[in-house]
Formats: sequence, structure tokens, C-alpha cells
Amino acid sequence: MEQGPSQYCDLVMKGGITSGVIYPAAAYELSQTYSFKNIGGTSAGAIAAAVVAAAELGRRSGSLNQGAQKTGFDVVKDLSGDITRNGQLLKLFTPDKNTSAIFDVALNTLKHKSIVGKFFAATTGILFAAFFLSLICFCVGLALPTILFALTKWHTLSVCGPLIRSHKLVCLLAGAPLGLIFALIAAVISGAIRTVKAFASNSFGMCSGMARASQKDASLTEWIHQQIQAAAGRNANVSPVTFGDLWNAEAYQGETLKTDKTINLEVVTTSLTEGRPYSIPFQDGALYFDPDELNKLFPPVIINAIIAASTLAKQKEDQLPADNRPKQPERPVSSPTDENKHLIRLPDSSELPILVATRMSLSFPGLLSAIPFYRVDYTIPRNQDQSASQYATRVGTKIWFSDGGICSNFPINFFDSPIPRWPTFGINLTSAPITQCETTPRPPAKFVSMLPPAAPARLVWNNLGDAAWTPNGVVEQRNPIDCIARFAHSIMNTMQNWRDNLQAIAPGYRDRIVTVELCRDEGGLNLNMPDTLIQTLTDRGSAAGKLLNGFDFSQHIFTRFRVALCALDEYLFTMDSGYRNPVAQDQEGWEYIDGKKKPPHYAWTNDNLRDDAARSLNEIHELLNQWQRDTNPEHRRFCRGVPRPRNVLQARPDF
Repeated sequence: MEQGPSQYCDLVMKGGITSGVIYPAAAYELSQTYSFKNIGGTSAGAIAAAVVAAAELGRRSGSLNQGAQKTGFDVVKDLSGDITRNGQLLKLFTPDKNTSAIFDVALNTLKHKSIVGKFFAATTGILFAAFFLSLICFCVGLALPTILFALTKWHTLSVCGPLIRSHKLVCLLAGAPLGLIFALIAAVISGAIRTVKAFASNSFGMCSGMARASQKDASLTEWIHQQIQAAAGRNANVSPVTFGDLWNAEAYQGETLKTDKTINLEVVTTSLTEGRPYSIPFQDGALYFDPDELNKLFPPVIINAIIAASTLAKQKEDQLPADNRPKQPERPVSSPTDENKHLIRLPDSSELPILVATRMSLSFPGLLSAIPFYRVDYTIPRNQDQSASQYATRVGTKIWFSDGGICSNFPINFFDSPIPRWPTFGINLTSAPITQCETTPRPPAKFVSMLPPAAPARLVWNNLGDAAWTPNGVVEQRNPIDCIARFAHSIMNTMQNWRDNLQAIAPGYRDRIVTVELCRDEGGLNLNMPDTLIQTLTDRGSAAGKLLNGFDFSQHIFTRFRVALCALDEYLFTMDSGYRNPVAQDQEGWEYIDGKKKPPHYAWTNDNLRDDAARSLNEIHELLNQWQRDTNPEHRRFCRGVPRPRNVLQARPDF
């Protein structure tokens, strides 16, 4: 067993579709100094997180990938190079047959920078996508003035007036723009109908993530699977890397640190059906799946693995002693569209391939298909009835999982600790100033930055496009249409990212985040970036990793301690103040707390625990007295001089 790096770190990466090409180089730089303990991300950040976690597993096991002779982070190092070869990035996003026309129009539109260029590209694309219908409608529009001319005897045609008597062709030529209008209207209506049908039949995305049968190159999901397996030192056709593999990874030679999970990977996905985010691995609640649906979204080796794990878990349950089994066996769960089709329960997270979690986090709306699973809704009377006399099965409700970035695009709060034992680094992606992008070349030093210790917060700015400062300090007005587009984009960006933006500027967070700025033609939905531009982003990733390697962790520990103690001080004061100053309506509730009366719900499991809970309130009160607090919130002892903005403790459901 090889000797690993002597220091540990965590890493959290933001979503950004193709912007994720930044992450491999940054992770490789960090891997030269640190061993990764906790890795998290969303969307494109989830891809990088999964591969980095697999690379840490491969480095710990010391195994070699068959044939390639690469181990651990050698695969991570070469990722960006693989993407920059012969337009490989675009090849990964393979549209499905029924969405290829829509994909081509969208891709051609994104190539243009100006609003006029995008409009022209979209218009011509829509016309050619419905070529024959557009041609027919154009001919109808072209012929319509001529037909009217013939029917009304051209010399009396009121529309053309006296000019027609001397210029008969004027009325005939009027059919050309009319034909174009007819053709465009018909093409738009036809395209809208085809788009709705195509998206609905393709799980709300242009690309399923799996290659067509005729496609020679691996598409996105297969490529991610190959990289995960290679980083872990495994062949793509053998058992896929699971969360359990990461949790139970081998220790380095001489390593003394013991944690519940040797390597911990967490990603975020969004349940659109339930309107909430989930972190994966899932904490509770059973999910079910239809193999026929998932076969279109994952490689066969993944489907076979989760079916085998689910079957094995069921066999173990059946072999339990009678005393440990449920008194009444659970009824199977059937598809809501076919009662005779039984769904398969997703195995426990320890047996779940990390590729499944990665793909669930990556389902960018409209571009990549959402992932369908099922859950039992116990508000349905049929599912409440435990008897099989009326219904032999429970019915599943389809749950659509989409991009994690819808709810949390930069989960920098992952792996939080009031007093951290090692740093949790974050890599954030933001928009670069317009004027900064107008110059070439674009050296990494201008686009990669990190706040020094004790620096004030750096706010996030949405560029609405109404004006920009030129290098000479002159305000330059922008295109009004572009301003409106940016205004709408800023609304969506704020709705999506406001929580993450607030967290990222908080003390104890902002000093451990490296920010990488991107221009409008870089990352995001720019699927057809030239290889040279991808290499530019890779260089920024490398620069980001080097900046993080110089992190002042000692100061960070003290900053987190100060922030946490102030937040705890305020939280306990609020709790104690409420308990010590009741009003009349609090009486019965206080009797529950003091243990004088048993509450109707959530009662303590025993009297000793009840008495300890009541006694703890007095201990908190005594502790606060020792802290010599006065009643002015601005003068609370441990909050004097604390960095701003203040952090607060609050109850929040864990997702």
C-alpha cells in the first residue's frame, strides 16, 4: 500500500454544464498535497466529484486500470486532454433521434453572440426544420395576391390602388414577404408541436445521455462511467463503483485517522414532482424503478448491478428469522400505468453505483433527460390498505429527478463543522466583466482569484447590461434588447442562486472559495467550444488548484470558531430568553418542557431522559450567566468584532 498525502481536505464544486472542464486540473493540483475525505458537487460539479472520489479510491487501493496503466489521479489529470481532442466535448452530447432537429437549431443559435444573429439563426433553423411545410406555405402566400388579383380583376383591386394600373408586378411581388410570414408561422407552430411531443417522449431533454445505436463514440453517461471506472482502477465492464466502495476504501500505509466513511461523496438532485432538493446518498425513503425506463438512460452494466443488489437484499430479508420479519409482508409496488408491471426497489445507498447519483444531479433541464423513479404515496387510500384482499399491489407515483442546480447550484454548506479538522475548499464559477473578455489572450491570473484571510465579503453582481465601464473609465451603453435579456436572466439567476450566494460571502466560507470567472463564450451551454478555448479553461482550473494549495488553514480554524461561538451565543440567548419570560398562553407548553405534564405527541422515551432535558435548560441559563451577557444584542460578549455578515443558527430540514 502506497503512502498517501499527509493532509486531508474536502472539495465542493459548482454546477455549470461545460464549465466543468475547469475542475479536473484543479482537483489534480490539490491531490498533490491533500487526500480527499469529502467530495461534493452539483450538475457538472457532480461529474468532477464522482471522478475525484473514484480517483481517491484508486489511489488508496493502488490498483491499475487494465490496459491503460493509469492509477487514481493520472486519469483526472488527463480528463481535460481527452475532452479537447477532435471536438470530443460536443460529441458527448448526442441528441436522440426525435430531438436531433431541435438540438441542431438550438446549437446553431448558441453559436451567435448578438441578439440579431441568434434571431436570424433561430428563424432559418426553424424554417429548414419544417422545410416542406414551410415551402408549401410560402407558395400559398406567394400566390395569394395573384389569386386575389385574378378574382377581383386587377384594375379594381383596392389594396393595390392606382399603382397597379401602371405597375402590375408590385402586387405580385407583395406575395414574397407574405409567403415568408406564412412559412414562418407554419414552421413555428409545427416546431412547437414537434418540440412538445419530442420533449415529453424523451423525458424532458434533447439528450438522454446514452449514444444512439449508430453512434460510434461514447455519449455523456457512458463516458462518465468509463472515467469513474478508470479512475478507480477498474475496467468499464466489471462491477461499477458504489458508495459502499468509497465508504470502505482501504487506509493508506501508516494512516491513523478513522472515520465512518473513508471517502464520502455527496451530490444534489432536484425532485420536480415533490418540489424539493435531495442529497445523494439518500437518507431515508424507498425509491422504485422500472428497468425498461432506466435502460434508456444508463449502460447495461449499471442496470444489471442495481437489479442484482436489489434481488440480493430481498433474499437476505426473506432469510431473516421469523421474529425479525414484518408481521405482514409488504405488497409489491406496481407501475401507475400497468398494474401487472411490478417495480423494483432501488438498493440501499451502499450498493448504489455513484454513476446513478451523478446522472441524477446532471439532468440539466431541456438538454439532458430527467430521471424517473417511483415512490409510494401513502395519502392514496389504496396504498394505506395493508390487506391484499382488495389490491394485490401498492401503486407507485412517478418522481422526476432533474438538475441539482435548480435548488442548490453551489452547496458550499456541505461537510460543515464549527471547528474544522481540515479545510473544505469550494470552486465557484461567476461571469467575468464584459470589458475583461474583449481582450485576448485571456491569462488565468485575470480570471482566477481568492480572498485573503480577513478580507471583506466580495458581493456577487448580476450584469444587467445597461452600461459597462471601458478601460478609459467611460460608461458605454449597451443594446436595449440585450439589456432586457440580461434582466430576465438575472431574475432567473437570483431565484436559483440567492441562497448559495449568501452562503458564499459569509465569513468562514468566503476565505476558502476560489472564484473562476467565465466569459459569455466559455462554459455553460457552449457545447461547441473550440479545443483551444477548452484548454484555456483547463489552465484556469490548474491556477485555481494552485491558489487553494496556499490556503491559510490556521487562520480559517480561528475564524470559524469566532463565527460559530457568536452564532451559538445568540441562539442560546434567544432560547433562554423565551423560556425565562413566558406569557400566559405558554403555560401548558412549559409544563410539557418541565416534565410536569405528558405531551400528546413526541413524548420522551423514559423519565430519566425527560428529567435530563428539563435540567439542561437551567444549565444553559447558568452557562449564559458565566458568559456575562447583557441585554443589548450589539453588546453580546462573543459577538464583539465578529466578521460580517453574521452567521445565524436556525432549524432547517436536512435534505
